[in-house]
Amino acid sequence: MLNKKGLSVLAAAMMVAGVVNTVSAEVVYRVNGNVDYADLYAYMPTGRMTVSLDQIKNNSNNSTSTYSSTYLYYYIYTYGVGYSYWSGIIDSADVTGDGNGNFSLSTDTCLYNPTPSCGVVELNWQKDGEYSTRISGVSRTETSNYTRQETGTKTSYGSAVTGMVNGMSVADAYYVNGGQGSRNTSNLLITHK
Repeated sequence: MLNKKGLSVLAAAMMVAGVVNTVSAEVVYRVNGNVDYADLYAYMPTGRMTVSLDQIKNNSNNSTSTYSSTYLYYYIYTYGVGYSYWSGIIDSADVTGDGNGNFSLSTDTCLYNPTPSCGVVELNWQKDGEYSTRISGVSRTETSNYTRQETGTKTSYGSAVTGMVNGMSVADAYYVNGGQGSRNTSNLLITHK
């Protein structure tokens, strides 16, 4: 029989091992370290999209922006048609800038993981002074096919976003929420269901 401390140790071990709530979940990305990131939530008359970009820094002191890996995820929902999503590691050279002013992404995801949902992604985030936040603790986001959980400190800046994902233009959106920033994360776990 496990006491509270034993359950906490078991839960921590399961998290480190990549065990999550859903039996069919697949761990696709795990990070410990410094991360620059950008995200986008946009609603259009024809649908909506979500984009998440994470770049893992090579160094631990955050003084330069050289990256060891870059993870991209996007989800597109078109009214009357349904949803599609793509996720995977892309070349860090497909991204310029950092999470503290300007991020630009130009990639063709079909070069990395050719699926029916792959395509051209051209996005630019420009810090706009709309907001800034600093959060410490645990954050968890879930969709029907994606779970993202992280522990650490996150600094975010509001950003104006322009561009497109697979032909869906941000310019057509009636609502756009873009952000960028940096994280010092002790555990970032992304899984797909």
